[in-house]
Amino acid sequence: MRSNAALRLNDNGIIPSNDDGSSPYLGLLADCAAQILCATDTASMLSTLFASLRTKLNLSVYFFYRYDGTTGLFLEEHGGLTPSQRAAAWRLSIEEGPCGLVAKDRAPHVFNRVRGSKDTRLAYARAIGLGSYAVSPLLHGETLIGTLGFGRKGGMPFNTSEVQFLRAICNFVAVAKSRLRTEKVLAETTCSRDALAIEHVRLVDRVAALSRLSHATSVASTLAHEMTQPLTAAANYIATAEIALGGTGGTDILRRLALARTQITRSAQIIAKARQLVETGTVTSERSCLCEILSDALELALAGSDGAPPAMIYDVDPSITYLVVDRVQITQVMTNLLRNAATALQGTQAPTITVSCHRISNGLIEIGVTDNGPGFDPAVDSTRFDQAVKSTTGGLGIGLSVCKSIVAAHGGTIRNANPTDGGAAIFFTLPDA
Repeated sequence: MRSNAALRLNDNGIIPSNDDGSSPYLGLLADCAAQILCATDTASMLSTLFASLRTKLNLSVYFFYRYDGTTGLFLEEHGGLTPSQRAAAWRLSIEEGPCGLVAKDRAPHVFNRVRGSKDTRLAYARAIGLGSYAVSPLLHGETLIGTLGFGRKGGMPFNTSEVQFLRAICNFVAVAKSRLRTEKVLAETTCSRDALAIEHVRLVDRVAALSRLSHATSVASTLAHEMTQPLTAAANYIATAEIALGGTGGTDILRRLALARTQITRSAQIIAKARQLVETGTVTSERSCLCEILSDALELALAGSDGAPPAMIYDVDPSITYLVVDRVQITQVMTNLLRNAATALQGTQAPTITVSCHRISNGLIEIGVTDNGPGFDPAVDSTRFDQAVKSTTGGLGIGLSVCKSIVAAHGGTIRNANPTDGGAAIFFTLPDA
């Protein structure tokens, strides 16, 4: 006999026992929670859970709709449906049907009189013979994962105990789905990073073997070297995500993994650009937003740095909003210069970097990176940019030859200077689009 005793959820969404410990659902809840939280994939988790609950709760169907992050819900998993029934409900918009309503409100709903209802949102539920339908949102913090609904044919409504039990189950499913999704993204991102790291090593080895043949191959070698920075940044992002996932990680784990994937994609692009420069000696230019180039370069340059970042000052001609350049490679130039400046400023009082961009004569744009650090070694001049030159703190290294090669491929020049008020500056030119 099914108990009609009402059960109350505590603050954690768990059904506590009655004073006499006689709740008919406590043992079932414990079994289901263990099953859910130990699951290794979401599909088997829900199908196994439905099989466990189907007879005990007289369930007929279940629907898991995944939220696409914008305006839609997609039927990702289900049980008890025929192929035609599944096809008729494979996608919902927000507010469409019970699941769309739950997704909009971010709150559970129970429909216990489906057959007699005139509500158009219940038309599909009536068509497949449901008499009652309980739906809950799957939330991880403020993030909507999707909705999970359970339907029952016949005239028996869901009682209070059953509704609260199913809501507690949905809370566990939300936690498990968030964990499994994050672990999947982490595994995929780590595999991509490892595969690119292997490709990086192969590229460096291949270029090194050919380095005696031409200057272009040495350029490729330095470009391959530059992959170290985005790969290191990706490794750092993945490592912090792993730490957070293994402990009490917050809701920004997926953001960290997205950042890691961005850096891995950047590494792949650098490989492609290195090969193009070696094989053809050319670059592929496109209209690129100056603000986005500067923003991406600063993020990459400071990704692995410790301590507070230097203060940034931007002295940019407001009429220069776009450049016609190879965005990946010019971003790499700015990354090198910003990273070198930040390195040179370690230990400096009130460290500051100034980024300038102005039109100069002969149809050129000049971009500069100036810091208030110790400046360059006086022996270093712009004719030695093909070598690994250093500031007094080691701020410039192999990346400078990369910068010169890329700028030259764009038809520009690069030079260094020691400003009269101290510090160091690098300026390079590009054609004015």
